[in-house]
Amino acid sequence: MIEERIIDLVYAVTERDEAYLLLSKLVQTERCLVVQDGLDEWWDPEGKLAQPILISCYSQCTILTTTRPWKLTDERIKKSQIVSLFELKGIRYPYILCKNVLDSSGGFTLETFDDFQNCIEENGLDDILLSPMLLSLIVCSWLDGLRLTRSICEVYIVLIDGLFKKASDGQSYFTQPTSRCFQNTRYFHQNMEHFLAISKTAFLMMFSAELEQSLVISDQQLAQYLPQEHKEFALKTGILSERKSICRTYQRSTCSFIHKSMQDFFAAVHIAYNSADLGFVSRYMTEHSDVIFGN
Repeated sequence: MIEERIIDLVYAVTERDEAYLLLSKLVQTERCLVVQDGLDEWWDPEGKLAQPILISCYSQCTILTTTRPWKLTDERIKKSQIVSLFELKGIRYPYILCKNVLDSSGGFTLETFDDFQNCIEENGLDDILLSPMLLSLIVCSWLDGLRLTRSICEVYIVLIDGLFKKASDGQSYFTQPTSRCFQNTRYFHQNMEHFLAISKTAFLMMFSAELEQSLVISDQQLAQYLPQEHKEFALKTGILSERKSICRTYQRSTCSFIHKSMQDFFAAVHIAYNSADLGFVSRYMTEHSDVIFGN
């Protein structure tokens, strides 16, 4: 990977052999830090490896890997291979990060930032900024011209469209969208089947008979709601997150949506497309009113 991505691009053909030898000598004799950023976006062309292999003679190397949690549920990645594991829970000072993102893009001024912050607060999106991925999408959407003054539905559609981009090969558009919210989307048309399947899953989780499964669900239970191809799409886009759970006999994992409000939106989409389920929702709320309304 280093040869293809760095050396072959930096050095002329006649200089590459020497560069390969120098690199090999350095990683064998010097203390080195190898950064594998975004392991969840890497794949082995032959489908055999879950992560790049570093040969044993490179014992001086410390490997720092960043990845989304679902990648670590791959059984080929052993716990014994991980010395320390740190999980990013959220952002403590989201508006400082927003300033940094705006500044790095060249779009930061005090007036621009004040407008951005006011729109976030007016639309009740402060909580979403605690998610690094959603924060980035919101700021980038702002820079692209979205002023977050439209309906909350349209705001979420823009965010989801940005997530769908991660798992889409190209763009396509609706000629006659079922809702005006889809009018300017670029990645919904080809992924509508995934969108509806994920929406149904959000609905089934939210109104599950087992209240503890409304937010976090086992991979076994999720398989009853969401076919594997849709699950893989949801993980790749970041809409769903998967984490290993402690089990001594065999590996299990749990899944949840990237953000509670995102799950709420997907569930609402399912209800909008399936009005017959309103009766089920009404019965559920009646049966669980003590929990829902805190009586």
